[in-house]
Amino acid sequence: MKDPISNMEKLQSKVAGAVLIASAILIFLIILDDLYLQLYLIASIKVPVILIFGWAYRILQRKGFQEKYTHFVNIPMLVFFVINYLGNQGSDGPTFYGVLTLFVTYPILLSKKWRWFYIFLTLVVVTGLLFYGSDKNNLIVAEYESPIDQFQDHLFTFVAVSIFLSMVVTIVLDFYKMLNLQLMGSRQQLQEQLEFANSEKQKNETLLRVLAHDVRSPVNNLGQMIELYEAEDLSKQDFKRIVDTMKNRIQDLRVTIDNILSDVKKKSESSHIDSEPISPIFFTQAILDGMQYKWQTKQQILNFQYEQVKPQISLSKYNGEINIILKNLLDNAHKYSDVASIISVRIKESQEGVEWTIDSPGEPIPAEIQSVLFERALDSRNGSGVGLFLCKSLADRIGGILTYSSLPSINRFTFTIR
Repeated sequence: MKDPISNMEKLQSKVAGAVLIASAILIFLIILDDLYLQLYLIASIKVPVILIFGWAYRILQRKGFQEKYTHFVNIPMLVFFVINYLGNQGSDGPTFYGVLTLFVTYPILLSKKWRWFYIFLTLVVVTGLLFYGSDKNNLIVAEYESPIDQFQDHLFTFVAVSIFLSMVVTIVLDFYKMLNLQLMGSRQQLQEQLEFANSEKQKNETLLRVLAHDVRSPVNNLGQMIELYEAEDLSKQDFKRIVDTMKNRIQDLRVTIDNILSDVKKKSESSHIDSEPISPIFFTQAILDGMQYKWQTKQQILNFQYEQVKPQISLSKYNGEINIILKNLLDNAHKYSDVASIISVRIKESQEGVEWTIDSPGEPIPAEIQSVLFERALDSRNGSGVGLFLCKSLADRIGGILTYSSLPSINRFTFTIR
């Protein structure tokens, strides 16, 4: 199995590829120059270098940068420079442009051990060439035929080396710019995930605090009943009062726990399954029918109205969340409305989507509570206070809008889903 190539290996491959291509072109042109000067022996010695370069480049291109193949680049290059130095006018020629380019660019991509090895080897070779070439009698070609030949040779090599170095610097800078952008994007993503995790942690802590408070209430009532029973001071009236209180609190707690468990289940699902278009009227009517027993316990009257609603419409794949929100709002309307009161439920289509409005009679919620109604879980005398907090969280998550407004002797909650 092929090992994954790291970002640094990709950079090394790009630079190595640029070195190989530029060097191969330069060598090829130099060999043509040797043939023009009828230096056939020198040209024939340089030909294998091109073959080695082509083979090494193919390996790097197919397998990525691998250090063991760099020896087939550095060693032949040094051999080539030695031959070219002797056959290209020694220090008068441009050979050391290429030596300097190899000395500066390629070893920096190697491991520390081989980097210092090739730096030392290059220094030794250059020192030997300078010393040996100081006597021009040791050179194969000692002088240029004319000053213009020397000018052209130096100019061509200088331009070629400059272009190559510019390419390498551009590759490195572009690569690190890309890495920096990726790093900034990853950092931003991690920051957003951290903020989301902290927000979820605070919500969970609030839910646990309120649930603990709500569980303690029926437990305290049960303890009070046991104490009265043991003291043989428990009348039927006290027993009925305690049982009714426990029953209401347990019912509130059951609804809250069911809603939280439903929400957790939704969060654990990796994706939502596309829902078939359904009728919002039938969808809401099913919820109201399931809560019919509640209205009967307080002899409340439910007024269900709908207008401008299409027979079939998709509820944006979030039927479960909408179910939880509507049940909570209806449960609150039942709980905080008087006996024999009229509770109104209305559905209509608006520019934002499908809109549910639930009106229940009663004193408006105080202004100081309205400002934090959906912000946190409230300690409530008649319920856990988790309902609206959970509803708002669900509505925000599915792109819905949940609001509260007060009319004379009416509390109104409006929920809209696109």
